[in-house]
Amino acid sequence: MVPEPEIRFPKGSEWRKWDLHIHAPTCALNNQFAGATDDEKWENYLKKVESFTDISVLAITDYFSIDGYKRAQKGKKAGRLPNIDCILPNVELRLLPVTGQSHPINIHVIFDPDVADKLESYFFQNLIFTFSGNEYRCNRQGLIDLGRKYKNDNSLDDNAVYREGVNQFKVTIEALREALRKNKDLEGRYLVVVSNRSGDGSSGIQHSSLAATRQEIYRVSHLIFSSNPNDRDYFLGKGSDSPQEVIRKYGSLKACIHGSDGHSLDTICQPDGNRYTWIKADATFEGLKQIVYEPEERVRIRMDNPRGDHPKSHFSMIQINSSIFSEKRPEFAENTLPLNENMVTIIGGRGTGKSLLLDVLHHTFNEPAAGSDHDPSSKGRLARIASPIFQVTMTKSDGDQIEYDHAKRPNQFPYLHVRQGDVKEIAEDHKKLAVTIKGLLGYIDEGIDDALEEEILNRNRQIDELRKWFLFKDEEGNPINEKPYNERKRAQFERLIETITTKETKSQIEEYTRNAQTSNKIVQLLKEARSISREIEIFQKEINVHIEKFNQQGLLKVKAITPVDHPQVKEIEDILVAGEERVKELNEANSKISKELAEQGIKGDISGQLDKVEAYQRDIDRCIAKISEIDEQEARLRKLKKERTSSAKKIIEQIKIRREGIDNKFKETLQGSPSLKPEHKNLLTRLLKDIDITGIIYFDKNRFKEKLKAFFDGRKLRTLKIDNIFPVQGHEDFFKLLKGESFIHSDRSSSKISLEQFSEESDLFLNDDCADFFNFFYSEKKRREYLKVLPSIKYKGKEPEKLSVGQRGTFFLCLKLATEAFTTPFVFDQPEDDLDNEFIVRELQPLFRNIKKYRQVIIVTHNANLVVNADAEQVIVANNDNEVISFKFGSLGNPWIRDEVCRILEGGQEAFRNRELRYDLSRSIT
Repeated sequence: MVPEPEIRFPKGSEWRKWDLHIHAPTCALNNQFAGATDDEKWENYLKKVESFTDISVLAITDYFSIDGYKRAQKGKKAGRLPNIDCILPNVELRLLPVTGQSHPINIHVIFDPDVADKLESYFFQNLIFTFSGNEYRCNRQGLIDLGRKYKNDNSLDDNAVYREGVNQFKVTIEALREALRKNKDLEGRYLVVVSNRSGDGSSGIQHSSLAATRQEIYRVSHLIFSSNPNDRDYFLGKGSDSPQEVIRKYGSLKACIHGSDGHSLDTICQPDGNRYTWIKADATFEGLKQIVYEPEERVRIRMDNPRGDHPKSHFSMIQINSSIFSEKRPEFAENTLPLNENMVTIIGGRGTGKSLLLDVLHHTFNEPAAGSDHDPSSKGRLARIASPIFQVTMTKSDGDQIEYDHAKRPNQFPYLHVRQGDVKEIAEDHKKLAVTIKGLLGYIDEGIDDALEEEILNRNRQIDELRKWFLFKDEEGNPINEKPYNERKRAQFERLIETITTKETKSQIEEYTRNAQTSNKIVQLLKEARSISREIEIFQKEINVHIEKFNQQGLLKVKAITPVDHPQVKEIEDILVAGEERVKELNEANSKISKELAEQGIKGDISGQLDKVEAYQRDIDRCIAKISEIDEQEARLRKLKKERTSSAKKIIEQIKIRREGIDNKFKETLQGSPSLKPEHKNLLTRLLKDIDITGIIYFDKNRFKEKLKAFFDGRKLRTLKIDNIFPVQGHEDFFKLLKGESFIHSDRSSSKISLEQFSEESDLFLNDDCADFFNFFYSEKKRREYLKVLPSIKYKGKEPEKLSVGQRGTFFLCLKLATEAFTTPFVFDQPEDDLDNEFIVRELQPLFRNIKKYRQVIIVTHNANLVVNADAEQVIVANNDNEVISFKFGSLGNPWIRDEVCRILEGGQEAFRNRELRYDLSRSIT
C-alpha cells in the first residue's frame, strides 16, 4: 500500500498549461540565452520563467543531459519559480537513421523526477555510441572524449569538445530501447516522445526501405511532438487510417503534445502561433502519463483553456463544519470538499458514509417524502439531522457563485439527483414508470376537461331526471306524464262537456268554453310574465353588486343598472294591465252568456252546468298543456340523447389527441431543442438510440367488466354472462359503444341494441338510477378507471414486461439523462445496484465519459470500471474511524488514490490494466 501522501491537487484532474520542450542556459547546442556569465544567464532565465502566471508544468530539456533540469530544480527548492507546480527532466537525443533532409531524428525521453538522481547510472551510462572503433558512453566525460576524438585536437577546452560530442552522438532505436529496459527501476518512469516534423522528425523518413524502421520508432514512442491538427487526428485514428490500423502499425493511439522549444529568453514558453499544450491532469509526471491512457480527452493544443468549451453550473465545494446529526454518532469530521466540475466518484468500504454524504446533499435541496429516511416522523437515518452546518457552493456557468445552507432548506437548484434504489423502484412498477416517462417527456396531462366533464354529468343527470319524469305515477298509479294517458283524459273531459250541451245551448256553451279557455291561457301567461319580471329584478341586483366591486377599484366607473334601463320591465307592466283587462272582459262575457241562458228558460241548473263546463275546460287545458309539455320533454330528451352520443366524438378525439401528444413529445425529444449544439445532439442520439416510445390507448377490459357488474342485479346475471351482454375486447369496441352503434347483445334475445336501448329495456339494473350507469361510460373520472392514455415503451425492441429490472432501469436512466438539462449536475448513488452489469461496462462507462463534458457527474460506486475506465477526474475516498466520517480526494494520477481504488474496489487492478491497454498498447509504462 502506498503511504498516504499530502494531496497537492484535491480537485483532481484540471486543465493546466504545460510546456514540455523548454531549453535552459545549460543547453549545449544553439544556446541563445542572454548573460555574461552562467550565473547571470540563470538569473535572467529564472526571472523570465517567474513572469509567467499561467504555466503549471515545465519539462526542462537538454541534449543528452539533465543538467538544466537539475539547476532549475535546485532554484525551485531554494524558493524560486513558485508559479511552477512541477518541473520534469526532458532528455533530447539524436536518433538514426537520418531524415530525407539528412537530419537525425529528434527523440525525447521525459523522466519521472523521482529517478532524476539515478539517471547517470541507470540510463546515460547504458547509452553507447561507437566511433572509430571505440565506445563512448552518454555522460559528460564520454561526450568530451567523443568530441575530442572527432576533432582530433587536444588544444580545445572541455566545453568546446563537449558540445561537439553532443553534436556527434547518435543512437539507434534498438540502443535506446535497450538502455531504457536494462534497469528495472526505470520501468514506468519515462515517456518517449518523437518529433514528427519532416526536417528532424520521424515523418522525415520517407524511403520505403526504412518504413519498418519508421514504424518501430513510433511503436517505441508514447507521445508525438507535433502541433499539426492533421497529425493529432491521424494518431487518434481519425485521419487516413482507422484507429485499428494506427494501432496495428504503431502499437497504440497516441496523443500529440507541443512545446516552445525555446533557446532564448524571448522564445521560452512562447510556442509558435500560441499553440500551447493543455493537459487535464495533476501537475506531476503521473499526471502526464494519463494522456497516454486518454490520448484524446486529456490533451489539447491551443491558445486558450479548454475548460471554457463547455461552461456548466456545478457544485464546486461542500463544507461540513460540525456534526450534523442530533445524535453523536455517526458524524462528519470537519471537512472542506472541493469538487471537480467534470466527473467525481466517491468510494469507500461499507459503512464509510459515502452515500450518507449524497443523502445530506439531496436533503439540502428537497423536501422529505413521507415515510422516507428524511421524514422527521420516521426513524430513518436522515430524520436525525438537526441544525447542521452543511454548506454547498454552486458555481454557475459564468463563474458566479451561490452558497446553499442546509439549515435554510429547501433550496432551489434544478439538478438531477438519483438516490440509491430510485431507478429500481420506478423500474419495477410499470404504472409508476409510465407516469414518470410522461413527466420526463414533458407531456403535461391537462387533466380532466372540467367543462366537458360538467357538460356530460349535467346531461346524464337531466336525461335520467326526464326518464324518471316520464315514468312518474300519481298516488293512484296513473302515468300522468305519458301522452296516451293525457290524450285519454282530454277526450274524456271533452265528452263530459258534450253531455251538458244541448241543441239550444250549443253555440253559447261553445263560446263560453272558448272564453274560459282563453281566460285560462291568459292567466297562465300573466304568471309567466310576473316570473320574468322577478328574474330581471334579481339579475339587476346581482349585476349591480359586480359593478359596485368594479367601481371600488377607483380607476374606471360603470353606471349601475336601474329598472328603467330594462324596456322589458315596462312591456311586462303593460302586458299585465292589458292581460288582466282581457280576463275581466272574458269573464264578463261568460257572465252575460250565463244570464242569457237563464232568461231563455232552459231547464236545469244552468249555473251549475256552466261551472262544470268551465271546470272540464280547465281539465282539458291542463291535458293539452301536459301533452305539449310531454312533446317538449320528448324533444328535449331526444336532443340530450343525441348530444350524449355526439359527445362521444369529442371524447374519442380528446383521447386520440392525448395519444398523439405522447408520440409528438418523444419525437421532439429525439429531435432535441433547435438550440442544441451538435455535440449535445450527438449525445442525445446516443442516449435514445435503443428507445422507442409511442402513445397507446390502454383499455383494461377485465377492470371494465368488473366495475360494470356493480350496476346489475347479481342474481339475474347468473344466467347471463357480462361478456355476452357487453362483448367489448378493446378500446375500438368501447368507442363504438359510446357512439351509439348497435353493439350490445340484448339480454332477452340474440339481436343487438344500442346502449340507450339497453338502458330503457333491460331489467338487469340493480336500481332505477341510470345516470351513474352512463357516467361510467362518458365521464372521464369514471372512465380513467379502465381506459388511459399511456406511453408504450420499447427498449432494444422489447416491451418492459420482457426486460429485466436492470434493463428497465437502463432505459429509464437513458431517457432521464436525455430529457434533463445538459448543463446541470447529475448525482447518482450506486448505479450498479439498479442497472445491468453489461450496460455499465458497455454503455454507462463510455456514456459518463461523454456526459461529463457537458454536465458535472457525481457518483457513489463500488464499480471500479465506473471510476477508472470512465476516466473520473476526481476520486473522493470516504473513511469511517469510530463513526467519524472523513474524506480524502485526488485524481487517478495520484499513486495513493490509485492504490485506494485497487484496495477498496473489487476488480480495481484489472480496471487500471484495461484502461492502460484500451488502445492496445504494445507495452505498459506503469
